Amino acid sequence: MSRLAMIVCAVAATTACRDEPGPAVETTLQEAILECAFCEDGPSPAAGTCQEYDCGGTSGVHYYTCCNNCEGPGPHPADSPEYDGASDGNYCGACGANIGGGCTNGDPYTCGGVAGQTACNTFCNECAITFMGACWNWSLCFEYCCADGNPSDGVDGWICIDWTSPSTGSTSAADVALVEQTQQICHTRVDSVILGSHR
Repeated sequence: MSRLAMIVCAVAATTACRDEPGPAVETTLQEAILECAFCEDGPSPAAGTCQEYDCGGTSGVHYYTCCNNCEGPGPHPADSPEYDGASDGNYCGACGANIGGGCTNGDPYTCGGVAGQTACNTFCNECAITFMGACWNWSLCFEYCCADGNPSDGVDGWICIDWTSPSTGSTSAADVALVEQTQQICHTRVDSVILGSHR
């Protein structure tokens, strides 16, 4: 999928489901293209904080979060995990350094240190949309989870869609159907906006 198509897909997925993209989607698409074309790499997060980035990664439109856990005396690890969905890229360096080329998206926040980040990573891997074009959804889940502070009882303001059962690794038929339907909406909107067909 081209970079433009992925931008359209991500933008389309953030809007309410409608039969036609309409002017609101096209305006948002133009803003997203302009933002990603002209934004600059965001600074790395301060110690003890996490920062979300957009317009980064190998696609140039990827959302991911880096956390700086280098509080107190070292030694500190040479690499930090990136927190994201729908990508296997490595976008965070030592002490949460932003090496994915993304632009700052929102304000920095805390996430309960490594334990909180790990819990929220697990929660969002199970509950957020993780297919290509919807990485924004995973990042939003992570931010909500960090703010909630206790994902073991669910996350305030987040509806968990159990894409994959953590116990069996299998995906339910209902969830597969929902994923396929959402992907089809995304692809239809990509075609509609790029080709101007307004189906």
